[in-house]
Amino acid sequence: MQQTASGLFVEPLDSAARRHAASGLYRDVFGYADSAHAVSPRLLRALLDHGGSALGAYDGDGAMLGFCYGFSAVDGDGVYHYSQAVAVHERARGLGVGRALKLAQAEVARSAGARSMRWAFDPTLTRNTHFNLGVLGAKVTAFHPAYYGEPGSDRAIARWTLDHTSHQVEREAAAAAADRSQRAAD
Repeated sequence: MQQTASGLFVEPLDSAARRHAASGLYRDVFGYADSAHAVSPRLLRALLDHGGSALGAYDGDGAMLGFCYGFSAVDGDGVYHYSQAVAVHERARGLGVGRALKLAQAEVARSAGARSMRWAFDPTLTRNTHFNLGVLGAKVTAFHPAYYGEPGSDRAIARWTLDHTSHQVEREAAAAAADRSQRAAD
């Protein structure tokens, strides 16, 4: 169990109950009713056992606030980690849950030998664009109209180098959490 500076716990989805909760959260966050858009709890288990990531973020009472999953991949630049999704419960947005999940996922990626992470995101969602580019410091490397073969699925591909950039994000997250704690104490 890894507690973040903001008091969250980020842990692997190491039980069937956690994986099923993540699958349900994914459907709720993204509003998916069609089973074609579901996240399989079995896939999450396989990712944990074979170089991927499947992590949940929990509050002090053990309630799941968000989760992420991804997998190791290889191209001409070497090993990288592809972050397929990060889902954060509506009530937990703005609390650092997404950041805590990305940082924990970066640790999983580093341990598998990855030097970077990549993911697709909707660049028209300004909050996500700010987080990916402004907060994490990722760079856009490509743009794909109708990435998923459906209208409204235009996506930018982000690349986040897992070196000093992510360590800087970790330091800033710890400083922000300390600042919030200090303000709460005052």
